[in-house]
Amino acid sequence: MSVDFCDAAYRHFNDAKRLFDNDRMANADHLTGIAAECALKAVMVGLGMNLGAGMSPNNVSTGFT
Repeated sequence: MSVDFCDAAYRHFNDAKRLFDNDRMANADHLTGIAAECALKAVMVGLGMNLGAGMSPNNVSTGFT
């Protein structure tokens, strides 16, 4: 399964901005965190880290391959 983490980060961040603008702070905060996680995963994948089941890093202890 291919996941576009970069696109997901942009989508969640844009939704968070809309919620923030409408004083929906708790949900805006939550989506901002999800956007940050997606952005970090996009960087990890871009640097060559493999992601396993559940889209978590495959082998954190050995670092990047």
